[in-house]
Amino acid sequence: MPGPPYRGLRILLGIFSLFTAAGGLFIIFSGRPMIMRLFLHPPEPEVSTLLLVVAKEMGGFILMLSLMLFFASRDPVRNVAIVNALIVGLCVLAITPLLSLYTLDGGRLYPGYLIWGRSLVRLALAALLFYLRPREGVREQSQKPSGLLQGPSLEFCRSTAQPKQEHSSITSGSEKGRES
Repeated sequence: MPGPPYRGLRILLGIFSLFTAAGGLFIIFSGRPMIMRLFLHPPEPEVSTLLLVVAKEMGGFILMLSLMLFFASRDPVRNVAIVNALIVGLCVLAITPLLSLYTLDGGRLYPGYLIWGRSLVRLALAALLFYLRPREGVREQSQKPSGLLQGPSLEFCRSTAQPKQEHSSITSGSEKGRES
């Protein structure tokens, strides 16, 4: 008997959800010494109170992401938008450290090979998620009629569109009579 559909994707999203929840809680409840250890011991003036406040707010966003990943792991087909957003987010997060490496001289804080390695891992995870993501939900949405009107109201619009075409042919006929 085959397993449930998208089992690998569900497991991967569940693992991401657990790790992001643990990371978010860690960032929210840790103090200055733990944050400095988390950032690999940067120079003391580089860690300001503003950075700590922003890091705690970022922990809240990470918890929000964890909840969205949890919902996506329960039903990936219904929440394919969350999976797609995670793929795009990983691609963006792969590019931004490389930009900061060259524009902000990030090489003096961290070695370049660590930044490149982290970016390559993020791109590999994005490629894996792209390979595993559901595709049926996208096909079903593309087959639906576009626009806001669907169902009976769409049929009403189609039925009222027919007389307008006849009306335009009547006016064009009367215009021909005026020309002669």
